[in-house]
Amino acid sequence: MPFRPALPGLLAILVACDRPPDRVFVPGSPFKHVVEVRTAQGVSAEVRVGEWLTLHARRATGPWAPVDRKSLGPDGCWTAPSPAEEEPEVADNVRWVAQPASGEFNPGILDDHSRRVRFSAPGRYSPRATSSTWCSPKVDSNELTILVRE
Repeated sequence: MPFRPALPGLLAILVACDRPPDRVFVPGSPFKHVVEVRTAQGVSAEVRVGEWLTLHARRATGPWAPVDRKSLGPDGCWTAPSPAEEEPEVADNVRWVAQPASGEFNPGILDDHSRRVRFSAPGRYSPRATSSTWCSPKVDSNELTILVRE
């Protein structure tokens, strides 16, 4: 039996693929990318060993400028639609690290998009977040201070 491509199926797949939009968004001038973090207790907190602490992060980016996608060339960086300039809760969309590095961050997504951390030993810890967005450099957040007691 000879091989025959499923032309109707192939056409359906090609039609289902979205074409990139003609108008897209790139970082405008002057562009800002800021991420601010806090705990449920503020920028500093005190918890016990093993106790979960809720973390929050807010991100602001922009302005985003509309341009013709074709003007960017094949390697041009763009996004569509325009990202929100203010995102009130992005704690589950940033990379968290703590110094010293012994914090356990919850890996799942919470309904409110916050994040949680707990520490296995007493001490003073300094978590911070790194934020990435399309077409702009990564930025680090402010640093938190968490005092963990027995």
